[in-house]
Amino acid sequence: MRIVDLTSRPSLGCNPAEEFSCGPGGPCVSKADVCDGQKQCPGGQDELSCPCKEEEKRCVADNFCLTPAQICNDVVDCSDEEDEKGCPCKSSEMTCSVDGSCVADTSRCDGTADCPDGEDERGCIPSECTTVVIARAGHVEQVSSLLCSLWSRPVPVSPRRAVRDQV
Repeated sequence: MRIVDLTSRPSLGCNPAEEFSCGPGGPCVSKADVCDGQKQCPGGQDELSCPCKEEEKRCVADNFCLTPAQICNDVVDCSDEEDEKGCPCKSSEMTCSVDGSCVADTSRCDGTADCPDGEDERGCIPSECTTVVIARAGHVEQVSSLLCSLWSRPVPVSPRRAVRDQV
């Protein structure tokens, strides 16, 4: 990579046969470094309007290419955040069926609707403790105090668990 600072040669400018100009009064960049995926110009002009490789995606708002590693990586690269939109949810998140947004498992059943339709608050064990009676080997035990101490807040219930608990 060769960058020439024009402040040291203001009257000369860039050599168009070998160099790319980063703009008026800006540095010159070797043509070999233009469209190489790395910004040498202060404003990234050397990477603008470059053709994207087949596996890359263009950041339309900023007019540069994104590698697959830059898409859906929780780091915003495009000014309009398009590189982080429409990404699949992580295993530690649920997908809201209405809009596809992701809600952290820790935000489920917390009393606050994070999905547009409140889906993340459905199917939760109520936070108020009720007496639970379990019949074992001919005698009955009340275990509400044990359950109340285990659950400081509502917890998500899978459909399979809900059916099993009702039996």
